[in-house]
Amino acid sequence: MSRDTEREQVIVRLVALLKARREQLGLSLNETAWRAGLNHSMVLRVERRERTPTIDTLLRLAEALNVKLWLLLCDEPELLRERTGLAEPKSPTSAKRKPRRPKQATVGGAVRGSLRSAAALGGN
Repeated sequence: MSRDTEREQVIVRLVALLKARREQLGLSLNETAWRAGLNHSMVLRVERRERTPTIDTLLRLAEALNVKLWLLLCDEPELLRERTGLAEPKSPTSAKRKPRRPKQATVGGAVRGSLRSAAALGGN
């Protein structure tokens, strides 16, 4: 397993546990962001895995959710369950970033653009 893959799995696991903790506490994204001193969109993008959180962001989120970051990093599911009531995420390796949807160009727009270009060059 490559180092990048291992790092990715750690981040996926941490984000899944932080989201589970937020839901366990019944907090909204806005409330969590406010408690952590972060922007709502930052928390949303982290949870959707559209942005990789910095260590500062992870520490802020953990503090806002009343959980120690080291506890989320520990590799002892029983200790995690005992101290937080959280279960280990099911499969961090299967979680992947959502692919971005490409912008769809309209056929008409592309044709008009082609005709304009031809007209500008003196073609008909």
